Amino acid sequence: MPDYQPIDYRLRCHTKRTDLPADVLRDIGEAYAEIERLRKERDYARREACRLIEKNGGRPAKDYADSREWDCFNTPKAKVDKTLNGVIVDGGKPIPPKYEDLDDE
Repeated sequence: MPDYQPIDYRLRCHTKRTDLPADVLRDIGEAYAEIERLRKERDYARREACRLIEKNGGRPAKDYADSREWDCFNTPKAKVDKTLNGVIVDGGKPIPPKYEDLDDE
């Protein structure tokens, strides 16, 4: 795996390995969870700082975050199921519709 990938991505990929002992996989998984918890905490603190600046007469919170190149106001998009010609697409993976034998009628 290339080293230029973010550490949280690399840790998440390592948790899928089957050649590592269970305790190592558990530690990697816990480290990944800790990174996610710290990221949420950091983003919350950044949003609060932006809102305080806006409240005290400064720039709008989102604009201030953008100027600092913070992505703390960006939320992941909700998962959307789409239907296309009877095929259900869930997370980009096509699932064929149930087979129905209509010749028996």
